[in-house]
Amino acid sequence: MSRRILYGKNTPLSFQESLFFDTDCPYTVRYKELRNDDVAPLHYSSALEVLLCCDISGTVTIEERTIPVCGDAVVAIPPYAVHSVTLKQGEGRVYVVHVSLEELRAFMDIPFFLSRTGARLDGLCGVCPDFDGVRGCVMELIERDGDLFARMGALLRLAGILQRCADREENPSVGRRGEGSDRLKAVVTWASANFREKVSVADAAAVAGLSKNYFCSWFRRHAGTTWNDYLNDVRISNACRVLAKTGSVTRACQECGFADLSWFIQLFRKKRGRTPRQYVKSLEAT
Repeated sequence: MSRRILYGKNTPLSFQESLFFDTDCPYTVRYKELRNDDVAPLHYSSALEVLLCCDISGTVTIEERTIPVCGDAVVAIPPYAVHSVTLKQGEGRVYVVHVSLEELRAFMDIPFFLSRTGARLDGLCGVCPDFDGVRGCVMELIERDGDLFARMGALLRLAGILQRCADREENPSVGRRGEGSDRLKAVVTWASANFREKVSVADAAAVAGLSKNYFCSWFRRHAGTTWNDYLNDVRISNACRVLAKTGSVTRACQECGFADLSWFIQLFRKKRGRTPRQYVKSLEAT
């Protein structure tokens, strides 16, 4: 099977998503069916990311902007943009394209092409209304994986579509990531390393260098969610990983920062719409 075409869930393991590219594999296309809710808490990567959502409902938060997804949609996320993705269980599917612009330079220089049209890489952010055009590019990447010229042509057309769809006037803050973004990265990086421990709002506020009272409103404004909801999302996402690997509800509870098993089960059901045991059975059924 090609290294470029992947199937199944790939929730980031940490705040900084680790993706491996080289000249033979400067991009990946991952196909997912949503048999369960799919939640990727706040993270970022060095790659350009494109979500091709087919008959899906959910939300995508990029920096301080929350984008609702309903039905068929395309959402572009520029490199190093802090973002989270929540997609609801259903009959739909999603194609997640990651493109390493650095490795792709062996074939073409997308940032240079954009600069020649007066566009910025950071401007490739948000909803792209040309669903059919993007879908055609993604399908060609999959169906003609063995044809280098076809693959490179599809990537170039994809970049052109995103550039034409970019609304730089509507997103003036995109790409201007200052102190707030740096603080957010510091806080969430710390949380992803310490979610197994007993962490408090005061601890997180200290990492951000803010007062406890101000931190909560600051975090919600910059992250698009509350601190407690974010921490619970990180813990539940990691619990899903433990459940998929071991099938043990108790182990998932203990390894992901929950002190009480009944509270873990209750929260898991609230976040995923089923109990941990039902979640394990749904994985076994697939």
